[in-house]
Amino acid sequence: VAIQSFENRMRHRYNPRTMAFVAIVAIALLMITILFIPPYLGLSNDGSFDSVLLDCGLRRIEPDDVSVYFNYYETTYVIEPATGAMPGTTSPVLRVFIRIAVWIDTLFTGDYLFDVRFLAAIYMIIYLAVLYPFAAGVLGRLRYYSEGLVITVLFVFVFADVTLITRLASLYTYPLELIACLAMIDMSFII
Repeated sequence: VAIQSFENRMRHRYNPRTMAFVAIVAIALLMITILFIPPYLGLSNDGSFDSVLLDCGLRRIEPDDVSVYFNYYETTYVIEPATGAMPGTTSPVLRVFIRIAVWIDTLFTGDYLFDVRFLAAIYMIIYLAVLYPFAAGVLGRLRYYSEGLVITVLFVFVFADVTLITRLASLYTYPLELIACLAMIDMSFII
């Protein structure tokens, strides 16, 4: 009876786009907090990413201290011209995203150090832009406010996982593949 009266009161207030917007704002706040407030996320680099880094004009910062090896999460790399030592290890599309992120990082910091979280931030912006129509489409298929509220909360829990856009520190194509899949799903809501 309580749920029925709640539904009757909220029936005219159910707006899938508003609920999708609230979900996207909550996801953005959670992702920004996880990306830019310590402890930071970084790349567990055991040396296997060096060819990708070199191909994109980045180099690992050489540790001065042995204790650095035990803290192998890296967020910062030295920006240098691509040496061509390992050409072709990174797809051209991904290389463009990395170069844009390097440019934005240099614009903000003015140093020759690249913080990989700038790349994650670019992916996050594209991810959220593609995620909104998906959320609005799913919520638009529901009839009751309580269903929409539950789906909105679950949506935030599932899609606020920042590892979706920082998989392997975003130096590989997994985040772009996820974004492309979400864009294709968005098309199904339009058609």
